[in-house]
Amino acid sequence: MGIIKKRLLFLNSISEELKNHSDKIETYCIPLIETNSKKLNPKDYEINLPWVITSQSAAKVVKEFPKLSNKIYAIGKRTASHFKCAIYPKINTALELAKLIELNKEKKVVFFCGNKRRDDLPNYLKSIEIDVKEVVVYDTKIIDKNVNLLDYDALAFMSPSSVNAMANKNGFGHLPCFAIGKTTGEALSQHNQDYKLSDEPNAASIIEAAEYFFK
Repeated sequence: MGIIKKRLLFLNSISEELKNHSDKIETYCIPLIETNSKKLNPKDYEINLPWVITSQSAAKVVKEFPKLSNKIYAIGKRTASHFKCAIYPKINTALELAKLIELNKEKKVVFFCGNKRRDDLPNYLKSIEIDVKEVVVYDTKIIDKNVNLLDYDALAFMSPSSVNAMANKNGFGHLPCFAIGKTTGEALSQHNQDYKLSDEPNAASIIEAAEYFFK
């Protein structure tokens, strides 16, 4: 008799090849959010100021700009990888990034974000009198979709928005939850959900964390 695979459902989009990443975990994907980039005028941002980016979606938009700032702060290594010399904290959270900006004595920054961005970073920077110019570079839309939780053994989240979408529409069904990073994990905690963090901030690492959990 063959191995009965555990069924892991991602609530964000993942690449097709990841669906065959594991011989122990059967991977499914039902995205509950979609993002759409916005058209920007070059006057909307200033390349002579430090830029701050806290999401993959923002990074993917910003990296296509014709000119980039010489100093870019990113929330973690995965987001920083879109740029040549981005600065990022040792711990991948918005608050740790804000503290790094404070440590470097910045006076004003441009914060590229989505329309549903969290308050942690801008609130902290404003509280210590660092001027924050916010530029919305993408919109996040919730997809209204019912998910039959009885079909799955665990849930995987790659953004706080997908956590909130799941909480508002479907709930979590007492299933084990896996998070791509601490910010996403914090969103699960706010909905009273325990979670497991992946070792690396990518979908493959979440699948590997699920393998370890179910072994």
